[in-house]
Amino acid sequence: MLIPGTEIPIELHEIVILGTGLAGMAAAVAARQAGAEVLVLDKAPVTARSGNTRFSGGGFRAAHDGYDEDAVFADHLKITQGRANRELVETMIVESRDTADWLERLGVKWAHPDDRPDAAGYIWRFFYGGGQGMIEDLVAIAERLGVEIRYEHAGTELLLDGRGRVAGVRVQTPEGLRDFRADAVILATGGFQANPEMRVRYLGRFADALIVRGTRY
Repeated sequence: MLIPGTEIPIELHEIVILGTGLAGMAAAVAARQAGAEVLVLDKAPVTARSGNTRFSGGGFRAAHDGYDEDAVFADHLKITQGRANRELVETMIVESRDTADWLERLGVKWAHPDDRPDAAGYIWRFFYGGGQGMIEDLVAIAERLGVEIRYEHAGTELLLDGRGRVAGVRVQTPEGLRDFRADAVILATGGFQANPEMRVRYLGRFADALIVRGTRY
């Protein structure tokens, strides 16, 4: 299908997710479990997929039973001198253990021994094979559930409808530009450290020369 007056092909999907790291793949699996049709796009080739997740140590910090939620919340605010995102802290405190259990039910493998104690009401768990092992598990689970994943597809701009709402994303594919219209677009593209132009824009002059660890994508 082509957009009238252009040569840009268009595809229609329910949910389009950009990024195959932990955030993107967790979102893809959850959406698919809820019955949605899901397409995941990643600018990297398949051999370099999943961004910085593949370079991580695979540690997962989760709240444990019996902790005082208010005390943990107060500890976060104290440590960060009040700069912590309160909504995100609350989400981590309330939902992290359920998320760990959800990953285990899906079939993501944990290393043993796990559940190492940590301060402020948390435990540490570690994925078998580190971040790369975890993401390989999640990708396999997503594909088994019917999630489609395409690589070497780089998002270039969000598409808006007549009311100014996000209605899709324009993507540079190996075959050229293509528009992916969707009911929902999820950006799970991580930070901007691998983008020299954005490093200069937000970090200052000469930031393009910084040596960056992790993914080139």
